Amino acid sequence: MVAAWTKVWLCVAPLFVTGIGNAQVGDVNLVVVQQSDEPILTVASPGAEGNKYGFEGGRVLKLNGTYHLFTSEMVGDPHWVKMRLAHWTSPDRTHWTRISTLFESSGDFTGKDPRAALWSPMPVYSAAEGRWNLFYVAYQCAPDSVKEWLTNHEGRIWRSVSKVKGRGGIGGPYVDVGIVLQRGKDSDPWEGLQ
Repeated sequence: MVAAWTKVWLCVAPLFVTGIGNAQVGDVNLVVVQQSDEPILTVASPGAEGNKYGFEGGRVLKLNGTYHLFTSEMVGDPHWVKMRLAHWTSPDRTHWTRISTLFESSGDFTGKDPRAALWSPMPVYSAAEGRWNLFYVAYQCAPDSVKEWLTNHEGRIWRSVSKVKGRGGIGGPYVDVGIVLQRGKDSDPWEGLQ
């Protein structure tokens, strides 16, 4: 069981990365309002059928009184390769409903497909465009070698946009518009590895 202070740190640490923890947006007073001793979402939750290994990462945000979770679902084999990027909603942060699959990886384990594994969906609203952007990582995948760990390699950050304009388009559907970050000719060998 994870200690309570660890749970709090895991919630607070990302604030320092974004600058909020450094009070760049004014004074911030964080208060723990609720804590659960059990996971809120598991592979046994309604809507998680077919999710073999669980959830990892993503982002939760609140829009018009509804919480939106964008997360990676580890749905099958190969483990950490066959993935879905999913959208869930909740009225209260406790009871979640799966809304849709945004993208699903191929699960290809030959090292040839640049979208074999998909991870870390992050929605960002662009006021200038008047639509939601969804950024995520796509990897090529192959078995580990004796020399190095490279199951997920050649990672690229993709950008997709909601076909529905306005803040109400948060659920998509999303369409890919291109890669925004990838290895270059001067990249080090470790770059792009998971």
